Amino acid sequence: MEILDAAGQKAIGAIIPLKMLHLNKITSESNNTIRYSKVERNGILTFGTDRDADTKADFQSELRFLYENRFYVTVEAKGMDTNALWKAMGIDNLSRFKN
Repeated sequence: MEILDAAGQKAIGAIIPLKMLHLNKITSESNNTIRYSKVERNGILTFGTDRDADTKADFQSELRFLYENRFYVTVEAKGMDTNALWKAMGIDNLSRFKN
């Protein structure tokens, strides 16, 4: 997990990529090995990538989202898809950043 505080001068670097993804009308897209998705989870718009591999252990997923309109969060894992990654991360674990 990587969390970037997007306050002040860092806001542009965090917000622009997510806004560009948000403007994209595509909600799901895939090719032979990579599936991209845009899904709202718990009221948060998330952008996910699932990368297939030869074995389930090598399967990779990544989620990116803006938390509380300030924190740019990237979560990566192996061996699970983006839905499992979201559940494992536990959005409630980020609640301390609200303070």
